[in-house]
Amino acid sequence: AKGMPRNTNPCRERAPSRRPARVVHVSPSRRMLPILLAAPLALLFSLGARAERVYLEVDSPRSGDLVREPIALVEVRGWVGTGLRGQHDVMIVLDRSVSPFRATGVDVDGDGVVGRAIASPPIDLPMLWTTDFGDTIISAEIAAARRLIERLDPNTTRMGLVSFGGNADLEAPLGSSREQLLAALEAIPPRPNERGTYFYGALETAIVGFGPETSDSGTRRRRQILLLSDGIPTTPEPAEAAQSTSVHAARNAARAGARISAFALGPAAAQRRDLFQEIVSANGGDLVVLEAPADIVEFVPYMSWTR
Repeated sequence: AKGMPRNTNPCRERAPSRRPARVVHVSPSRRMLPILLAAPLALLFSLGARAERVYLEVDSPRSGDLVREPIALVEVRGWVGTGLRGQHDVMIVLDRSVSPFRATGVDVDGDGVVGRAIASPPIDLPMLWTTDFGDTIISAEIAAARRLIERLDPNTTRMGLVSFGGNADLEAPLGSSREQLLAALEAIPPRPNERGTYFYGALETAIVGFGPETSDSGTRRRRQILLLSDGIPTTPEPAEAAQSTSVHAARNAARAGARISAFALGPAAAQRRDLFQEIVSANGGDLVVLEAPADIVEFVPYMSWTR
């Protein structure tokens, strides 16, 4: 089903969550691996009291390597995350309005070429707005989502996919297989969803995508909305209406039992982090501000509910 769901109740007033939002801000000058790991850990270990296990994968040094250093310190690269008992439902929400089609300034696709903005690009050909479309913000969003989906444990986690710009589209329903989710990512058109950035529609589409809460099996499923955007709400106009409806949608998500983990990507989003913070605070969710949008590829795959 494409487009904004019609069975939602717009702007219904609900009490905000009492849980304060957690906010992590990472600037480009701090893009060392220990910092890249620190921000997700702030989210992961906040759940530590309920965590059964902690998962640790070390990429380097490799098993059996002999490491000699002049001092008793060894650099270790890898990831760590908590594993929670229970079942998880995750809706990935990707911003594909106009601005994510800009270059990140980083080699996101690893082809050895860093994409740059093109002066006076053809307006009707977004793939030619930069010298390497694989290094755009939208490509970083998709790469992060792909890595997360590939780590999905289908025995414990169901996923769905939403994209949005001026409206919101359900690209893959909750419970889609890994193959279906990856195919839905590949099928996202390489052109903007124009006419604004519709946070309200994106969040409400995700809420409807979860479906009604059921307890038939006796096992409660934890719900999570993963929101990736480099902008701020701009639809419906004026700007105050766009923001207030987004806050309402965040409250609706909390009532539906869904917590928002938002990633504000790039300097423009970082400058207006107060708007993101108001949205996640209304939900009791989490906010990570990444001034370098390409860093999203390192953060998202290791969210705690991927295990």
